[in-house]
Amino acid sequence: MTIVERMLKRPVAVAMFVLLLVFLGALSYFTRPVDLLPQISVPSLAVFTYYPNANPEKIGQTVTVPLEAVLGTVTGLKDIHSVSSNDESLIVLEFDWGVNIDYKIPEIREKIRTVKLPESAYSPSVQRWDASSMPVFRFDLSGPQSAHELRRMAKESIVPRIERLPGVGTVKIYGGADPSVRVAVSTRKLAGYGIPIGNVLAAIAKQNVRVQVGTLTRSGKTVPLTLDGRFSSPADIGWTVIGSGRGGAVYLKDAAEVSEVFEEQKEFARLDGRESVAVAVCKTRGGNTLEMIGRIKDVLRGGQGLPPEVKIVASRDDSQFITEAQSLVTDGLFLGSLCTMLVLFIFLRDWRSTAVVCLTIPVCMIACFIPMWYFGIGRNILSLAGLALATGMVVDASTVMVDNMLRHRGYGRSLYDACISGAAEVKSSIMASALSTIVVFLPLLCIKGFVGELFRDLSLTVAGAMACSLVVVFTMTPVLYFKFSRDDDRMSSRSTEPPPPGAPLSRAWALLDRIGAAAGAFVERAVRWQITSIRRQVLVCSAVFLVCFGALAFTPSTGFIPTKYVSELRIGIKNPPGQNIEVSRELVRRVEGLLAVKSRIRTFSSSISADSSEVYVKLKPGGGRSGADRLVKELRGEFAGIPSLEAIISKVDKVSSAVGLGKLMEFKVSGADGAEVRSNAALIHGILSRTGGVVNLGMDEEAGPEGLRLDVERERAQGLGLNSAVISRMVATVLYGATATRYERGQEDVKVTGTDDERRNIADIMIVPQYGDRQRGRAGAVRLGAVASLGKEKTLKKIERFDKRQVVTISADVASGHSLGSVLKELRGEISGSAPRAAGNYSIRGVANCLVESVSDIRYALLISLVLVYMIMAAQFESLLYPLVIMTTVPLTSIGIIGGLRLANEDLSIPALLGVVMLLGILVNSGIVIVSFINMERSRGADITEAVFTALRSRLKPIAITTLTTVLGMLPLALGVGAGAELYQGMAVVVIGGLLTSTCLSLLIVPSVYILFEEAASYLNLLRMRFMSYRLRT
Repeated sequence: MTIVERMLKRPVAVAMFVLLLVFLGALSYFTRPVDLLPQISVPSLAVFTYYPNANPEKIGQTVTVPLEAVLGTVTGLKDIHSVSSNDESLIVLEFDWGVNIDYKIPEIREKIRTVKLPESAYSPSVQRWDASSMPVFRFDLSGPQSAHELRRMAKESIVPRIERLPGVGTVKIYGGADPSVRVAVSTRKLAGYGIPIGNVLAAIAKQNVRVQVGTLTRSGKTVPLTLDGRFSSPADIGWTVIGSGRGGAVYLKDAAEVSEVFEEQKEFARLDGRESVAVAVCKTRGGNTLEMIGRIKDVLRGGQGLPPEVKIVASRDDSQFITEAQSLVTDGLFLGSLCTMLVLFIFLRDWRSTAVVCLTIPVCMIACFIPMWYFGIGRNILSLAGLALATGMVVDASTVMVDNMLRHRGYGRSLYDACISGAAEVKSSIMASALSTIVVFLPLLCIKGFVGELFRDLSLTVAGAMACSLVVVFTMTPVLYFKFSRDDDRMSSRSTEPPPPGAPLSRAWALLDRIGAAAGAFVERAVRWQITSIRRQVLVCSAVFLVCFGALAFTPSTGFIPTKYVSELRIGIKNPPGQNIEVSRELVRRVEGLLAVKSRIRTFSSSISADSSEVYVKLKPGGGRSGADRLVKELRGEFAGIPSLEAIISKVDKVSSAVGLGKLMEFKVSGADGAEVRSNAALIHGILSRTGGVVNLGMDEEAGPEGLRLDVERERAQGLGLNSAVISRMVATVLYGATATRYERGQEDVKVTGTDDERRNIADIMIVPQYGDRQRGRAGAVRLGAVASLGKEKTLKKIERFDKRQVVTISADVASGHSLGSVLKELRGEISGSAPRAAGNYSIRGVANCLVESVSDIRYALLISLVLVYMIMAAQFESLLYPLVIMTTVPLTSIGIIGGLRLANEDLSIPALLGVVMLLGILVNSGIVIVSFINMERSRGADITEAVFTALRSRLKPIAITTLTTVLGMLPLALGVGAGAELYQGMAVVVIGGLLTSTCLSLLIVPSVYILFEEAASYLNLLRMRFMSYRLRT
C-alpha cells in the first residue's frame, strides 16, 4: 500500500495532521523575535587597558606589545589589531568564523595574567567587540534650559527607566556635563604649611566615610550602630583638617577654594542646528529591536515629569527601517502568492483544482515557522525573503501531481485509481526535484564565513518550506483532490475542453488555448527538425552552448551588497591634532548651515568631540539612490569651500554597520620600520588618489600636535627629596585633577586640582616632598621651575599595529556607478606595477576583504551543490548518464542571468551569486520531468523518438505552470525598491532570468542531447561488443 493510498483511506487523520502543522507553525510565529538581520557579527574580542598619564609610545612598549605576544598564541585567532593612544591600549582579536568566542574569554584572561604590566596600569578588561554595541535608537532633549540641566533631567528621570527595559544594553548620554565638587588647591599655601598635596587627598577621603562600627542593645533588641561622617554640603568639605601649623589645625578652606561646578564638557550634541542632549541606546545581544524601541517610545510618551517646554525628538530610529523592510518583503510575499494563484487558475481553469494547489502556499508558509523555531531563526528580512522566494516553488510539486491526476482521469480511470496511479507516476520526479532544491543550500550552511552566517536564515527557510511542500504533496494534496472531485465526474476534462461560447472569459480562454497550441507546435516542429539529422543536432547544440558561454564575456563586475535604498547619510568630520573643541563646534555649525537649506533632508543630528565629529542625516522618503547621489555630490562641492574642513560623506549601509565589517576599503600598510611604513603608505595613498571610482580617501595620522616636555634635573631634585614619580603625580593632580572621594548626597565627585593661575603657569607650582624636613618650613617646598624645565617635542596621536607589525591605515569608498570588485582589481594591478616595493607590505581589510572571501566561499558551495544535485539525480534514475543529460541545462542559464543583471543594472553581487546557487537546484526540475517521462514511455514499448514527443506533449503544460509560478512568485521581490531590497533583489533577478532561458532552451536542447547521448552509448556498447567478440575469436 502506497503512502497516497494510506492517506486517502484516513482523511480525518490527514486533516488533523495538517491542522497540527498549522497550529504549531502559528505558535512558533509569535515566539520569533523581530529584527533587521540575523544575530551575527564578526567574531571578535577587545582587550582594553587603561594606563593613566601615559603616551602612545610608553603604552605600546609596556602594555600593547607584551599583551600581543601572549594573545597571539590563542587558538582560532585570525587577526590581531591594536591601537596604542594616550592613556589607553586597545587590542582587537578577530577569530575565524564559527569560533565560539565565549569559550575564548577564559583562555585570554588566563594568558593576560602571565603578563607583568606597569603598576599604574589598570587590569585589562576583555569584552565582546560586536555590532550590538552600536546604537539602534537615539533621542534628543532640547529646550530653554542649559545643556547641563537637560543632562540632569535625562540622567535622573528618563535613563533609569530605560535601563530597566528588557533588551536594553548600554545607554550613553551626549552633551552637557555632570556636576562635581572642585577643590582648587593653592600649592603656594600648601607649601607655606609644609603639607604635601597627597595629604589633602587622603584627609578628604578619610573624613567622608559611612561604616558600621558595631551593635547596641536597646529595649531587648540588638540594633546596628553606624558612623556617618559623610559631607553634608560642599561647604562642609572646607572644614576638613589637612594638617597642623604653628597656629593649630590647618583646614582645607585655608589652602583651597571649594566650589560646586560642572565638569569640563568634552562632548556636545546638536539637533537640527540647536544645542541638545542626546541619549543613545544599544540593545543586548539577541534582543528584539522592535519591541525594545517600542517600549522606549512608551516611556518617552509618558513625559516622566519633564517641563512642558522640553521637547524629545527621536533622531535615530532603526525600528522604522526594520518595519519598512519587513513590510516590503511581506507585501512581496502576498503579491507573489496572488500571482501564483492567478497562473494556476489560468492553466487549470477550475476553482477546485486551483484551490487544492493554492492551499499548499498558506500551509507550507505557516508550517515553515516550525523549523525556524527549531533552528532559532527570527523574523528578519532574510528569513521572510526566503519565504517569499519559496512562494512559487512550494506549489510545483502539487501542480505536477494534480495535473497528472487530471491526465489519468482523462484516460477514463476512476477518481480513486487516478489519484493513486497519478501520484505513483510522478512520485520519484517530485522527490528528486524537491531534494535537488533543498540540497543546494547545504553547502551554504556548512560555510564558516560571512555568507554562511548572513544567509543561513534564508537558506534554512527556503529548505524548510520545500521540505514542508514535500510533506504536504503526499498527504494533503491527494486527499483534497479526492474530496473536492468526488461529485464531479467531468472534472477530468474541465481543463482541456473548450468553454461554451457564452461562458465568462471565453474569448480569453480561447486565446490562451491558441497560444498554448502554437507554443507546443513550435517546440515539436523545432525538435523534430533537429532529431532528423545527427549533424543538425550537433550543430544546434554546439551553437546554443557557444552562445551561452560567449555571454560570460558580458558578466558584470563583482560587488558586495548594493546600496540602492538610501535613507541616511553620515558626515564624518576629522579634527586636526590639537584643535580646540570650540573650533570643531564652529565647523559643525557651518556644516549644519548648509544642511538646513536642503529640501531633501528631513532632520540631522550631530555629535562633537575633541578628536572627531559626526553628523547623522536622515533623508525624506522618495528620490531613491540617484537623489541621494546628487545630494552627496552637492554637499562635497559646498564643503570644499569651508577652510580647514576635512569631511567624509558616506551613505549608511545598514548591513555592514549591523554586522560590524568596518569601512568599505581599508589598506593596512606596513614596513620594516616607521620610515618605511610612512613611505609605503604615501605610495599607496597616491595610487588611490589617482584611481577613478575612489572617493572619501583618508589616511589615519599617527602624528599628534606639537607638545611640551617636562625635563627633570635629577640630581637637584633628588637632593631636595624629590623624584620623577613625585613630580609627575603632583603635576598631574594640578592639571588633570584627582578624585579624592564622592559626595554621595549629590552623587558628585570631589576632585582636587590646582588653581587656574597655577594650571596656566606650571613653573610656579610648589612641591612639598612627602618625606621632607618639617622643621625647615618653606625650605621643604620646591618650586617646579627650580627642578624641571619645559621643552618642545613631537607627539604621537596613536600607534597602530596589525598582526604585530606597525601599520598605517588608508580608508576609501567606491564612487557611485563603480563596483567594488572592479575598483579592487584595478588597484591591485596598479600597486603591483607602480609600487612594487609596497606591493608586499599591505593587506586589504574591511568590506573589500569580506567580498573576496565570500566570492571564494560561494564558488566552493556552487561546486559542491553541482555534485550533490548530480548524486540525487543519479540515485533517482539509477544511471550515471541521464543526470549528465539534465546537467547540460546549467550553461543555458548564463544568457538569462547576465541579461537579467544588465537589465536591472545590477552587479554580480553576493545576493546575485547566491541566486546562481539557488537556481542550480531549480533549473534541473524541467529536465528531470522530461527525462523521467521519456524513460517511462520507452519502458512501455515506445521507441525513442515517439517517447520524446509524448513526453513533450504531456509535460509542456506542467513545466510551463511550475516555471511561471516560480517566476511570478519572485517577481515582486525582483521589482521591489525600498528598505532592505538589496539583500534579495539580485537573487530574484538571477533566478527569474536564468530559469526563463534555461526552461525555454531545455525544451529544445534536452531531447536532442538525450538522443545524442543514447546514440553515443549505443555506439560505445557496439564497440565494446565487437571488442569482446574479437578477444573471444583470438
